[in-house]
Amino acid sequence: MAQRTCTAEECERPVHAHGFCTKHYQRILRDEQQSSECAVDGCEKPARTKGLCGMHYARKQKHGEVGPPQPLRQWHTGNCSVEGCVRPQYGRDLCGLHWRRVRVHGETGPADVLVKRPDIGTRFINSDGYVDVYLPGHPMASTNGRVNEHRLMMSNALGRPLESYESVHHRNGDRSDNSIENLELWDRSQPSGQRATDKAQWAGTLLARIAPHHHELLDEELRLALVNQLTVVLRQLKDHP
Repeated sequence: MAQRTCTAEECERPVHAHGFCTKHYQRILRDEQQSSECAVDGCEKPARTKGLCGMHYARKQKHGEVGPPQPLRQWHTGNCSVEGCVRPQYGRDLCGLHWRRVRVHGETGPADVLVKRPDIGTRFINSDGYVDVYLPGHPMASTNGRVNEHRLMMSNALGRPLESYESVHHRNGDRSDNSIENLELWDRSQPSGQRATDKAQWAGTLLARIAPHHHELLDEELRLALVNQLTVVLRQLKDHP
């Protein structure tokens, strides 16, 4: 049996539907869709599938009915209708905050957020057992505005923010005891090489940063260890210039 060919002029492709090949059949459908409007009364969008525009066809597929001619959620201008709220409207004359409250709880509630930010200086116990202080904007504050109290105490004692390689140790092991007498400044930095000059330069930098104005922060044992280290390094430099 001979295969039927497309009825379009000068087209020899096989028939796909209604006497036309795939290419010409899709072209005819597209032309019909562009020339007709959505079958929903009041909708002026062009029909795309089964006489419906894309919006109403999707509604019918999902909910079984086409619904009203306009979108279910209109874009709004102006502020939220809740008294005292100046947020822009999101839906049903409400801002996003109050619109979600109505959906979840059935009522708009107050104009402000229900969970208020803590007062400046509020203290918390974090999951690691350390005390945090709410100080947004502080140079050592994390993204949630909190600063470790033990690092804050040491920073205030030194008169400068702590570096990332500096840590603060609790002498008695109690993470909630942040009195300056219970805190020690530890330094995790180290020289980039093993040459004596590198060690001497690093040790001198460490002493210059910590010791001059804050001798009380260095116990006698640490001071002696640093002095001995410098003495050894200087002797090495003298013997091997």
